[in-house]
Amino acid sequence: ITSFPYYEDFGDCAAPATMQLFAGSEAHAVVTPTADYDNGCGVMLDGNTFAGFYHEYNNNCDNAFNNNFPDHTAQVKMNYTPNATDAGALQLDFMHAQQYSFADYYSWFRVTVDGNVLTEENTGLTCVRGDIDWQFVKYDLSAYQTPGQNYEIVLDFVGKYEYLYYNGGDYVWLDNIQLWFVPAGNVDGHAYD
Repeated sequence: ITSFPYYEDFGDCAAPATMQLFAGSEAHAVVTPTADYDNGCGVMLDGNTFAGFYHEYNNNCDNAFNNNFPDHTAQVKMNYTPNATDAGALQLDFMHAQQYSFADYYSWFRVTVDGNVLTEENTGLTCVRGDIDWQFVKYDLSAYQTPGQNYEIVLDFVGKYEYLYYNGGDYVWLDNIQLWFVPAGNVDGHAYD
């Protein structure tokens, strides 16, 4: 991604060339109408079976991701390169929903840039688990906007069971992904036509 603002609503129900979907052997990463927030499709990241899922050690985010990578990991990866003409503070925002099947430590989500875990601005959390209705989330990427440098964003999920397995399964839905520069000053929102 080299042109901003960047926006993807998955209206054509396909992953764009600017995103790579990754799923371990016990996970899925798909664009599907099931994960749609408002315009046709969205991304669903979910688990698969219990095989190899280490929930005994999932008392925190680091353990959940470290103990279950790569088998139960599903990700959306995006690379971006700011340029010298981009002004303001770079921000990532999107719609996010999440569910767990049996226990809240069966479903985890976080965002990283170049391996560094980010803090979500509305909640102050670096990692979420459990059941979450659709919500607008945003991440400050101003520490990762050096012109000409390439960065990798990972929307990162670990889950035990697949969608609709037990009690609905363990999954994350993502839609309306935006990467844009917030102008200096007080900004109440950002909208696309």
